[in-house]
Amino acid sequence: MYTKWEYPHPEHELFYIAKGRIRFKVMEDVFDAYSDCLVSIPPYSVFEMEVLEDGSRMYDCGGSARLLDLLEDLRAWRKNDPARLEDKAFVRRLLRHNDCWVTGFGRR
Repeated sequence: MYTKWEYPHPEHELFYIAKGRIRFKVMEDVFDAYSDCLVSIPPYSVFEMEVLEDGSRMYDCGGSARLLDLLEDLRAWRKNDPARLEDKAFVRRLLRHNDCWVTGFGRR
């Protein structure tokens, strides 16, 4: 599973790796973070992360995304009109509406 933020935004990001191993690419730097690591991402940095071990657990400690609202919106659309989630422009608007600046996610 991976996630990318290719849209520079003014928020500082802070992630705590509770378990497992996650690879980060921040601008041009690539590194792996392990259990009990804190990863700090400066504002206006493009970055991505990839889960390298099953069972990994990470917490977003500094993001401004309204994650619960976003997840509830996604669940409602998946139930009521799943085809709408195939429209990339619609999904991008939904993400931005919830202050989420993710530009890509999925499985590799």
